[in-house]
Amino acid sequence: MPAPWMSIFAEALDATLRAHGYSMSDLRREPFDLDGQIVDRLEASLHDVKPLPALSRKDLMIVTIKLKMDEGEQTRISAALLGLETQRFLLDNSLPAQRAWEVASEVRDIAVRKKQERGDMGDLPLARARRGIPEEKRGEASGKGAQGVPGEEVIFDEALDAHDSGVAHQALLLSWQLDEHHHLQTALHHLERAEALMRMLSPATQASDDWRYWYGETMQVLQEVRDALG
Repeated sequence: MPAPWMSIFAEALDATLRAHGYSMSDLRREPFDLDGQIVDRLEASLHDVKPLPALSRKDLMIVTIKLKMDEGEQTRISAALLGLETQRFLLDNSLPAQRAWEVASEVRDIAVRKKQERGDMGDLPLARARRGIPEEKRGEASGKGAQGVPGEEVIFDEALDAHDSGVAHQALLLSWQLDEHHHLQTALHHLERAEALMRMLSPATQASDDWRYWYGETMQVLQEVRDALG
């Protein structure tokens, strides 16, 4: 059984890549050529549940096409995205990593069965709560102000979490017969929150390469979602 402190999506993606003779690190290179910073976070989530990134619909499509994934592989990847949001929600609500992994795995497996039996995932909810430092401990964050205002690192982490959840909802539309409007609206909510949080950061942080990169990624996916919603 995979370790409970890894991302259920990263575990599924890594297993699929390995079945085709690749590793996660190969996503930086041909034939995939994904951005290194995206791959860095995916690799980190194989060993830690603090980052729980997904791939955008565009990047997931690239991987799907380049690997020539069959229907079963696409189903398992999409089911892992559902599991990822479950894992994220349970960790947000302080469930132990082991139990969060077990429940997320159950959601993933149910989604696979529903897809096989019915051709769609059925009515599986995707819940999302804020990740990061619990409310009662936010004043302990590094860089806090005199009134316990969260530090820059905490806000940036929350922005990236919102980005990750928005990307996951957008990517879910790749191969599932879903309520598209609902998931696009949910993606829009999280991505707009990510944008707002990033804009809260100081001019010095906004001048950093990391901020410019992730703000650009957020705005790109946000525009795709807005275009899809019309």
